Amino acid sequence: MERRKALLPVLAAIAGNAFWGFSYLFNRVALAETTPELMLAIRFLISFLLMNVPVLLGRQKLRLKGKKVLPLLALAVAEPVCFYSESYGILYTNATFAGVMVAVAPVFAIALAALILKEYPTRRQIIFSALPIVGVIVMVLAGSSLGVVTPLGVVLMLLDCVVIGFYRLFNRWGSKEFTPFERTYTVLL
Repeated sequence: MERRKALLPVLAAIAGNAFWGFSYLFNRVALAETTPELMLAIRFLISFLLMNVPVLLGRQKLRLKGKKVLPLLALAVAEPVCFYSESYGILYTNATFAGVMVAVAPVFAIALAALILKEYPTRRQIIFSALPIVGVIVMVLAGSSLGVVTPLGVVLMLLDCVVIGFYRLFNRWGSKEFTPFERTYTVLL
């Protein structure tokens, strides 16, 4: 039973990362039919409506009163900026490059945590954070066979990585007072 219990989070992480990875491909397909603004509006609207189901059923509570809302406001600003830069980055590059590029985001998060929070990475974290950078270099070198990768797309994907780094920092800051549900709900709102 213990082994089964330990396996569940691993399977959930694998499933979550698979969905996350495929989202770049799905975004690319959606962007062939619509604009980033419409795609994101639909995405956020559906997500927000679904987040209201457990609230309306009484399964989740929102306890925001009396708490400092600055972390939530920072998250609420970072999230749309992240998705806009990511969507336009995918539009001006390709899904493969965008996915690999966002894999570099943890490097930005680690750097920001060291600079702002004075939380320094371990040697192991540094090594495993360098692996996506090698992947990005390989993708850039092989870019001609993967589709168009424009300079604007690369800049937008770099912006996305920086914003993801700040988003993770703001999320950590907000976790001191707000539940994951409250943070997600507020961002989608």
